[in-house]
Amino acid sequence: MLVDPQFRQCVAFLCTEERRGKKIPGATGFFLGMDCSEQPDMYYVATARHVIDMSRPYGRLYLRVNKSIAGVDHVEVPHDSWVFHPSSDVAVFPLTLSPQDYEYVCVPSSYLLSSDELSHKPHVHVGTQIVTIGLFRKYYGQDRLQSVVRFGRISSMPDEKVPIELSPGCQPVMIDAYLAEMLSWGGESGSPVFTYGLGVHGPEALPMSYQNPKVVGLLHGHYPLEEKIKPVGSTIESVDLNSGIAVVILSQAIIETLELPQLQQERSEATAKAKKGSR
Repeated sequence: MLVDPQFRQCVAFLCTEERRGKKIPGATGFFLGMDCSEQPDMYYVATARHVIDMSRPYGRLYLRVNKSIAGVDHVEVPHDSWVFHPSSDVAVFPLTLSPQDYEYVCVPSSYLLSSDELSHKPHVHVGTQIVTIGLFRKYYGQDRLQSVVRFGRISSMPDEKVPIELSPGCQPVMIDAYLAEMLSWGGESGSPVFTYGLGVHGPEALPMSYQNPKVVGLLHGHYPLEEKIKPVGSTIESVDLNSGIAVVILSQAIIETLELPQLQQERSEATAKAKKGSR
């Protein structure tokens, strides 16, 4: 299955600043567009809530994004301007990047797979193929963002809630999530997770854009396995190993975040402003 270039362009990298002023990518966000018939189009960046909270001790937070002609820019996205889902690992930020100055692709909100779609058109099952696009911290690109594409399969459906840590040092909370057979590493938190081919039958070589792509959720991270080790000359210690099972937050949580009263109010105000300006 071929992944069209525009899917790699729907992500940006979240960065913090080192002492020497260099901005280092540490996580992934992706662009979302809400196409409303009675409202002007509204755009957002979505990521995992824990990314925002974990980056607070490191100072200002930036979005690394491609410029429209060449090079990259770092746009400040203040921690306190993000809107959090009240009980899941989702955060969104209202976007004001000019498409004339920056190069990015917004995922339409219609791509978000809702709980209603899952219940009435259950095309996602254990074994369904998924694709995630995000940051590889060892190589993130100098003049342009270099996102990587990784592939996996759904290992477990969200029939029961699973425990995750929303903020550093807090007790785990139980949330709805898929478990997926997909290695994940630091930097991929917040990456969009797509599925494709829902109800489509055709050659595997068709580009993903022709295979009814949907966003099933965003990547939280992975479940570690604790392994006891005994290095030479030291006491027994434990290390975390990647279990190969990733946690995918449901798209329904993204939809619920976009529908929070604060963001609805902002969209209503933008609609009123647009109508006033067209008189």
